[in-house]
Amino acid sequence: MLKIVDAQQRDAIDLAPRLRAIDNLEVECSGSTPQASLLESFTLLNTVVLSGIADEEVIFMCGVSDTPDNPEMGVIWMLASPNIHNHRKGILKLSKPTIDKLSKPYKAVYNLVHKDNKTSIRWLEWCGFTVDKTVTYEQGGEDFYLLIKES
Repeated sequence: MLKIVDAQQRDAIDLAPRLRAIDNLEVECSGSTPQASLLESFTLLNTVVLSGIADEEVIFMCGVSDTPDNPEMGVIWMLASPNIHNHRKGILKLSKPTIDKLSKPYKAVYNLVHKDNKTSIRWLEWCGFTVDKTVTYEQGGEDFYLLIKES
């Protein structure tokens, strides 16, 4: 059974080498590595970092932190292992309440998603995010879409 708990740095070290290929690409395009990116999430301003655990395995990590120049806006994120697909029912059950909890302190939360990350885009839209597919943002030589959810 999938549960969401406060993340520990050891979760980041465990998950980093097992990320989905698309998540690896997104992290690399930001100029980081999976482990560095996950560990950095613990140091961000007003950060909340959560881990999704099933059968004692870290399936995903997610979180939110203040936008540096506008604390009313949050940067929301999620990185996962391929094993996330084995927990679809739990993910769907826990997604909206978790996103609502993470979003609550902000007027809106946002991030970028790789334009080819079709599964995540469908899930994000199901969770209530608007994914603007009319404009792309180049990052690390790849095209990304802006996703945003108002609280």
